[in-house]
Amino acid sequence: LEVADVPGKYIAHVNLGLCYAALHLSEEATANHQHALRYAIRMCSLAGESLACGNLGMIAGTEDIPTAKACAERQLQLARTLNDNRGKGDAYRQLGVLSNLQGSHDEAVHYFEQAMQLAQVEGDEHVSNSARCAIGVAKGNAGFDDFLKSLF
Repeated sequence: LEVADVPGKYIAHVNLGLCYAALHLSEEATANHQHALRYAIRMCSLAGESLACGNLGMIAGTEDIPTAKACAERQLQLARTLNDNRGKGDAYRQLGVLSNLQGSHDEAVHYFEQAMQLAQVEGDEHVSNSARCAIGVAKGNAGFDDFLKSLF
């Protein structure tokens, strides 16, 4: 890393972050993705920033939902700017998962519907079907919450 240029350092930190994440070493993964984000900003790379934000959001996951949601929202904003449908779809799915975990099931349905529509436009049947299933889960969770409320 010491001899690498800024783009090389960015790539190295993204790869290190992914490796640490695969080893379930969250702190090390987070630190490397934060370094990657800094280098992406330094390079004025919106695509690099989007990727780093997405990776940070995935690492934060269920441990820190507000941070994960902020990262996914930034990824979505950048993907819109870049007209990156895959990045938008990834961000929508992540936002749907996080909203569902927070009990915001209607919001989750909205995000999953957006992801499904993008996947259909891109012709990605697997992602479209996955998003469709996630919509069903979110609607089921909402119905279950309503059922539990009716018992008390």
